[in-house]
Amino acid sequence: MIGDTPYDAEAGREAGTKAAGVLTGGFEAETLLQAGCFAIATDLQALLFSLQSGEAANKDQAAKDHLLRFPTNRRAS
Repeated sequence: MIGDTPYDAEAGREAGTKAAGVLTGGFEAETLLQAGCFAIATDLQALLFSLQSGEAANKDQAAKDHLLRFPTNRRAS
């Protein structure tokens, strides 16, 4: 589940999925994290790149702002 509000993350959790967030809905990263997002990025393109590669799209920004957080174990595709 990908969304840009805490309500999206909560709906994803209730549906039994994991939620990733983008900061396009006017909510702060911390709000999306508290709602249950396991990964957060500034926009959809950065999020998709990061989910595919397992790396932050912009490592300096991610380190500074803590926008991207990923689970440590990844499944092979």
